[in-house]
Amino acid sequence: MKKPTKGNKFSITLKAVDITTTVNARSDGGAQRSTSSRKLYEFELPLDGENEYIKGEYPFEIAIPHDVIPPAASADGVVGAVATIAGALSRQPTHQIKWQLRAQLDIPGALDMRKKLDINVV
Repeated sequence: MKKPTKGNKFSITLKAVDITTTVNARSDGGAQRSTSSRKLYEFELPLDGENEYIKGEYPFEIAIPHDVIPPAASADGVVGAVATIAGALSRQPTHQIKWQLRAQLDIPGALDMRKKLDINVV
Protein backbone atom coordinates (compact mmCIF):
# COMPACT_ATOMS: atom_id res chain seq x y z
CA MET A 1 0.00 0.00 0.00
CA LYS A 2 1.35 3.39 -0.97
CA LYS A 3 -0.68 5.43 1.57
CA PRO A 4 -2.80 4.72 4.66
CA THR A 5 -6.18 3.22 3.67
CA LYS A 6 -9.35 2.88 5.74
CA GLY A 7 -10.66 -0.68 5.76
CA ASN A 8 -13.49 -2.60 7.39
CA LYS A 9 -11.79 -6.00 7.66
CA PHE A 10 -8.47 -7.63 6.81
CA SER A 11 -8.48 -11.43 6.49
CA ILE A 12 -6.47 -14.39 5.24
CA THR A 13 -8.13 -17.41 3.58
CA LEU A 14 -6.46 -20.79 3.12
CA LYS A 15 -8.00 -22.99 0.42
CA ALA A 16 -7.22 -26.51 -0.86
CA VAL A 17 -8.57 -27.87 -4.15
CA ASP A 18 -8.23 -31.45 -5.44
CA ILE A 19 -7.53 -31.30 -9.20
CA THR A 20 -8.40 -34.61 -10.92
CA THR A 21 -7.09 -35.27 -14.43
CA THR A 22 -8.39 -38.16 -16.52
CA VAL A 23 -6.92 -39.31 -19.83
CA ASN A 24 -9.22 -41.17 -22.24
CA ALA A 25 -8.28 -42.90 -25.49
CA ARG A 26 -9.68 -41.39 -28.67
CA SER A 27 -10.76 -43.40 -31.72
CA ASP A 28 -7.86 -41.97 -33.75
CA GLY A 29 -5.32 -43.45 -31.32
CA GLY A 30 -4.69 -40.17 -29.50
CA ALA A 31 -5.68 -39.19 -26.00
CA GLN A 32 -8.12 -36.68 -24.57
CA ARG A 33 -7.53 -35.06 -21.16
CA SER A 34 -10.30 -33.83 -18.92
CA THR A 35 -9.85 -31.99 -15.64
CA SER A 36 -12.21 -31.41 -12.74
CA SER A 37 -11.76 -29.79 -9.35
CA ARG A 38 -13.28 -30.26 -5.91
CA LYS A 39 -12.80 -27.96 -2.91
CA LEU A 40 -11.31 -29.92 0.00
CA TYR A 41 -10.80 -27.16 2.53
CA GLU A 42 -11.41 -23.44 3.01
CA PHE A 43 -10.79 -21.46 6.16
CA GLU A 44 -10.96 -17.68 6.63
CA LEU A 45 -9.00 -16.09 9.46
CA PRO A 46 -9.87 -12.46 10.29
CA LEU A 47 -6.66 -10.59 11.19
CA ASP A 48 -8.05 -7.13 11.96
CA GLY A 49 -11.31 -5.18 11.86
CA GLU A 50 -12.19 -1.58 11.07
CA ASN A 51 -8.93 0.31 10.99
CA GLU A 52 -6.63 2.56 8.99
CA TYR A 53 -4.22 0.19 7.28
CA ILE A 54 -0.65 0.94 6.36
CA LYS A 55 2.06 -1.19 4.81
CA GLY A 56 3.22 -3.75 7.35
CA GLU A 57 3.18 -7.35 8.50
CA TYR A 58 0.39 -9.35 10.12
CA PRO A 59 1.73 -12.59 11.61
CA PHE A 60 -0.71 -15.52 11.61
CA GLU A 61 -0.92 -19.30 11.93
CA ILE A 62 -3.53 -21.66 10.51
CA ALA A 63 -3.65 -25.26 11.71
CA ILE A 64 -4.76 -27.67 9.00
CA PRO A 65 -6.88 -30.60 10.26
CA HIS A 66 -5.25 -33.99 9.60
CA ASP A 67 -8.31 -35.33 7.79
CA VAL A 68 -8.23 -32.66 5.03
CA ILE A 69 -5.80 -34.49 2.72
CA PRO A 70 -6.85 -37.98 1.59
CA PRO A 71 -3.90 -40.42 1.98
CA ALA A 72 -3.95 -41.35 -1.72
CA ALA A 73 -3.67 -37.70 -2.76
CA SER A 74 -0.91 -36.64 -0.36
CA ALA A 75 2.07 -37.69 -2.51
CA ASP A 76 4.32 -34.84 -3.58
CA GLY A 77 7.82 -34.19 -4.88
CA VAL A 78 9.48 -36.96 -6.91
CA VAL A 79 7.07 -39.62 -5.63
CA GLY A 80 4.10 -37.45 -6.67
CA ALA A 81 5.61 -36.82 -10.12
CA VAL A 82 6.19 -40.55 -10.67
CA ALA A 83 2.62 -41.33 -9.53
CA THR A 84 1.23 -38.67 -11.89
CA ILE A 85 3.20 -40.05 -14.87
CA ALA A 86 2.27 -43.65 -14.01
CA GLY A 87 -1.39 -42.66 -13.70
CA ALA A 88 -1.33 -40.89 -17.07
CA LEU A 89 0.27 -43.89 -18.77
CA SER A 90 -2.23 -46.32 -17.26
CA ARG A 91 -5.19 -44.02 -18.06
CA GLN A 92 -6.08 -43.86 -14.35
CA PRO A 93 -7.26 -40.52 -12.92
CA THR A 94 -4.50 -38.52 -11.19
CA HIS A 95 -5.00 -36.15 -8.26
CA GLN A 96 -3.10 -33.02 -7.35
CA ILE A 97 -3.83 -30.89 -4.29
CA LYS A 98 -3.46 -27.14 -4.95
CA TRP A 99 -3.16 -24.88 -1.91
CA GLN A 100 -3.72 -21.14 -2.07
CA LEU A 101 -3.45 -18.35 0.45
CA ARG A 102 -5.51 -15.19 -0.19
CA ALA A 103 -5.24 -11.91 1.70
CA GLN A 104 -8.14 -9.48 1.38
CA LEU A 105 -8.71 -5.96 2.69
CA ASP A 106 -12.37 -4.86 2.59
CA ILE A 107 -12.31 -1.17 1.61
CA PRO A 108 -15.62 0.70 1.97
CA GLY A 109 -16.80 2.43 -1.22
CA ALA A 110 -13.89 1.11 -3.32
CA LEU A 111 -12.55 -2.09 -4.81
CA ASP A 112 -11.21 -4.48 -2.19
CA MET A 113 -7.48 -5.18 -2.23
CA ARG A 114 -6.65 -8.85 -2.82
CA LYS A 115 -3.48 -10.84 -3.18
CA LYS A 116 -3.31 -14.59 -3.95
CA LEU A 117 -0.33 -16.85 -3.43
CA ASP A 118 0.02 -20.54 -4.36
CA ILE A 119 1.76 -22.42 -1.54
CA ASN A 120 3.09 -25.91 -0.79
CA VAL A 121 1.72 -27.76 2.23
CA VAL A 122 3.71 -30.76 3.40
